Amino acid sequence: MPVIEVRDLVTHYLTAQGSVDAVSGLNFTVEKGQTFGLAGESGCGKTTAALSIMGLLPSNGRIMGGQIIIDGEDLLQKTEAELKKIRWSKVSIVFQGAMNALNPVLNVGEQILEVILEKEDVTKSEALDRVRELFRLVEIEPSRIIDYPHEFSGGMRQRVMIAMALANYPKLVIADEPITALDVIVQNQILELMKDLQRKLDLSQILITHDLSVIAETCDKVGIMYAGKLVEYGEAGPIFKTPLHPYTSALIGAYPSIVGEKKKLNFIPGSPPNLIDPPRGCRFHPRCPYTKEICSQEEPEYREEEPGHYAACHYVEELRDTLRLGD
Repeated sequence: MPVIEVRDLVTHYLTAQGSVDAVSGLNFTVEKGQTFGLAGESGCGKTTAALSIMGLLPSNGRIMGGQIIIDGEDLLQKTEAELKKIRWSKVSIVFQGAMNALNPVLNVGEQILEVILEKEDVTKSEALDRVRELFRLVEIEPSRIIDYPHEFSGGMRQRVMIAMALANYPKLVIADEPITALDVIVQNQILELMKDLQRKLDLSQILITHDLSVIAETCDKVGIMYAGKLVEYGEAGPIFKTPLHPYTSALIGAYPSIVGEKKKLNFIPGSPPNLIDPPRGCRFHPRCPYTKEICSQEEPEYREEEPGHYAACHYVEELRDTLRLGD
């Protein structure tokens, strides 16, 4: 049984201008010990998908359909009280921007202690021992549990957030842009820490990022989102070697490589569509260099093009030999 299975998830935001189709028919699974990367430009629905899984959507967010299966149970059928028992104990999240996620008026030890005591029947002394052990796991001196968030660097605050996410021994950790705003050296340290913790604790992870280089280094499976929809999904190796959707190919081409000859980076013209009124047909067609009339008229079928490799494009067969890394 997968650690998590998301089936046909649909999430909207209700606004004064209309309903925003933020996530539309999302499907993926994460197996035990796997890291699944969810990638795409800002505004494509990645964070909304994470908040939907956690049951932490803002007040104007609505899950309109689908299933989120963890341990054989559909989280969308749970009451808020039941969801509170599942959060942090079965699935937890490392939020983007650790300084904003941590309470500035409580020391970091108290904040992790609160998570443990709320979920488990342990004494305060036992919970404090757990906090110290969590700090050792994320390579912070345990004596610093009495310090406040402003006394930590950005990278150290992110380690505190990781420790908090691990406080109740979850099976799955969602990391939403965990290295944004950190310098390159600290980014690498955080990614190495997360990989090491995954091995030690037999964790599964969902890594949300716009940085495909991070996905390539850390993830077993990849989902590429565009305008609320999953346009490509499968094992990381085949997707990076032979992408089957023009958007995936364009994203890969927009990142520099230290391998091969130097050349000008590609860019994707335009910007993602307004999801109050998304384009008819393929949502990527206004920006796609391969677009034809059918692309603006009919939505492409999301289907398995190769074993375990899914894509939603009218011209996969025609593009199979041209949509390759470096073209």
